[in-house]
Amino acid sequence: MPQEKWFVVIDDRETGPLSGADVRRLAAENRITPDSKIRKEGMKGFVRAAQVKGLFPGSDVPQQGTSASAPPGPQAPTHPRQ
Repeated sequence: MPQEKWFVVIDDRETGPLSGADVRRLAAENRITPDSKIRKEGMKGFVRAAQVKGLFPGSDVPQQGTSASAPPGPQAPTHPRQ
């Protein structure tokens, strides 16, 4: 399965493509904040990083109008939806 490619605005410049691990690392280092703009390859526009489900504590509930989910990672449990 191909790895998702992410793009984020840091210091007013679009950075990417980034792997999911890169995005999680940048968030842990506070280089990506909940207010940062982020998008996945294929998305038409950026969303606030806070809207990326699972990227930050408290971002487990997707907000209206978003389709991004946290970059995949080994620590992220997967649960089948019913």
